[in-house]
Amino acid sequence: MKKLIIFLLLFTCFNLNAQNKTDSSVYLCKYSFEWQKDPNNIFSKFKDVMYLSITRKSSTYYSYYHFLGFQNFMEDFKARKGVEYIRDNSARYFKNSESEIIIHNFDTKEFKALDKLAGNGVTYCYLDSVEQPIWKLTLDTLRILNQLCQKATTTFKGRDYIAWFAPKIPFSIGPWQYTGLPGLILKINDTKNQIFFEATELKSLKKVDDVAAILYPNCLQVQKSKLRELKKLKTENRLAFEKMQYPGLTFTYRNSSGQIIEPSNKLAPYNPIDLSK
Repeated sequence: MKKLIIFLLLFTCFNLNAQNKTDSSVYLCKYSFEWQKDPNNIFSKFKDVMYLSITRKSSTYYSYYHFLGFQNFMEDFKARKGVEYIRDNSARYFKNSESEIIIHNFDTKEFKALDKLAGNGVTYCYLDSVEQPIWKLTLDTLRILNQLCQKATTTFKGRDYIAWFAPKIPFSIGPWQYTGLPGLILKINDTKNQIFFEATELKSLKKVDDVAAILYPNCLQVQKSKLRELKKLKTENRLAFEKMQYPGLTFTYRNSSGQIIEPSNKLAPYNPIDLSK
């Protein structure tokens, strides 16, 4: 009976089809995120904490570390911290955190992707239709955060995935661009274990910050292919990317001890989540 009451409360508060048009409540899911940046090196895994905030009309996916880093930087900037302090405390700004933000619009069935590829560079964005994977549901179950989840598999954007969704949480959404299951996706990974998300916390809030407006108040709209090209260049050849972003500027590179070093021209591996052509 207690579980039934909890489910009814969740459904009443957070059903995307609720009739109360003034409902501003937010369902927030926190995910542990791992991404193997080098497809040939299992020790190249990048870790982050991603948030998915869901309202009746939309969802916003972003890095908690990236947002926290921005807040820390602004705090130090307003406190007039010097260049040396900012350089020596750069870990507070989570510079290597995931910078992409994805906003799903449930009414238009579109999503907006935003990304600032360089610290003081241009924020790029594009609008695209939501692509729903073709899911195959199974009878396998797994309990995550005290939610009984059901297993589903699919091939999506060049990768084979295994997902676990919670039927009692009525949101057909998940982290990144995963969507289309009859319940919130709490865990998903590709079969090569290069991409991995697992929910670590669920909670309801009255409201959250408009993260996209705070981090990226303005953006240059480009084609999706253009942004993918820039992200690929930034990953594979950072020197060429920076010269393109800041023509005419001379860069000084330092190691973790602050010593000036010569940058490497070696191409880095590129393993995007989206492997589709």
